[in-house]
Amino acid sequence: MPIPMRKVRVRGWFGPSSALWRLAISGIALSAAIAQTPAHSPMEDEFPEGAGKQLVIQACQKCHTLNRIYDTDLWTYQWRDTVADMVRRGAVLDNDQAQTVIAYLAKNFRPSGPVRLRVVLPEGEGKAIITGDCQACHSLQKIVILRRSATDWDSLVHTMIRQGAKVRDEDIAIIVEYLTKNYGSLTSAQTSTP
Repeated sequence: MPIPMRKVRVRGWFGPSSALWRLAISGIALSAAIAQTPAHSPMEDEFPEGAGKQLVIQACQKCHTLNRIYDTDLWTYQWRDTVADMVRRGAVLDNDQAQTVIAYLAKNFRPSGPVRLRVVLPEGEGKAIITGDCQACHSLQKIVILRRSATDWDSLVHTMIRQGAKVRDEDIAIIVEYLTKNYGSLTSAQTSTP
């Protein structure tokens, strides 16, 4: 038997027809819309243009970074299984959108697809920090193609932090030392030919 409910009528400054009430409801709706929109990830720029790119960016980033996709090469049937699994886990894609995402991923992220440099960083203190902190925003390719002095690496790391990189203060020196050791400026001895 349903529980009888009393009608409650709210009047005055916060009633359902008041401006304050409408403002509160609008604020809640806007907050919900903003919370569901992922922030722009620099990794988005690494993804090839094409039908499905925006769906991948919108649906996939809600649960994991785009690096997870970028660093994966799968055949079409594997992407189909992966997307189906992601939908079962809560990715919001209807059937047509899922097919578009599968086609996009199969075209651009397949074993015989466009060549994308696979980066394996040298061992050393700092590797795990860089792999975690730096890859949160961009691929490791952007690091390994550079050659910089310790001062330049320090400046670049601080620039990344100002742009939102989540790096602990105690990790800065470790990162700079690792990058300088492995991707430091080439000296004349390293570049000279016999």
